[in-house]
Amino acid sequence: MGVVNPFLEVEMSIDAERIAESIKPSGSRVAVRNRLIKKALAAEFGYENVSVRGRRGTAYGWVEIKVRAKKPHDGECDWYCQICRDEIYRIRKKVWEILRKHGLDRELHTYYDDMGEKHEECIIDVELI
Repeated sequence: MGVVNPFLEVEMSIDAERIAESIKPSGSRVAVRNRLIKKALAAEFGYENVSVRGRRGTAYGWVEIKVRAKKPHDGECDWYCQICRDEIYRIRKKVWEILRKHGLDRELHTYYDDMGEKHEECIIDVELI
């Protein structure tokens, strides 16, 4: 038996969950979307380091993703040094790559700003610990 690719297992698991949800007559599509997002991101960052929550009320449909990651250096820095800001940017970019890879970016609601640009209703917060 060969080595199993953990990302392939996540993809198969996500696909299986999507199929199961499409057969189910009830259930919240937003809740399913949030579980799938967490599962995909947990494969990269660890289950305990990822939080995915849907907003409520007038913000219904928005998703808030929180990722905890290790600080790229030891010691304190003053309101995020350039090294920490670069790491936060890299992690946010990686989150979007994972969402696109699994097709989960298509599950996000969108809005258009006054200039006509399209944006996803998604907040990605990175906490360096």
